[in-house]
Amino acid sequence: SEAGASVYSASELASAELPELDVSIRGAVSIARRLQDPLAELVKIDPKSIGVGQYQHDVNQTGLAKTLEAVVEDCVNSVGVDV
Repeated sequence: SEAGASVYSASELASAELPELDVSIRGAVSIARRLQDPLAELVKIDPKSIGVGQYQHDVNQTGLAKTLEAVVEDCVNSVGVDV
């Protein structure tokens, strides 16, 4: 899925990680990285950019952001990190 890949590819982080690549190639790299390590790649973007549902814009945005951040944090805590 390319949900969020365009958001990452246009970000400052993507520009810093892949400065020599075009925005469209950065998006492709992001999608390929998701196959290798989905969580590590998906934490680089705002969770709302993934598209969490048809009505995500109809709910309280502050509450949605806090809840999505908590879910991402729970996922990272569950999986752990390789330092």
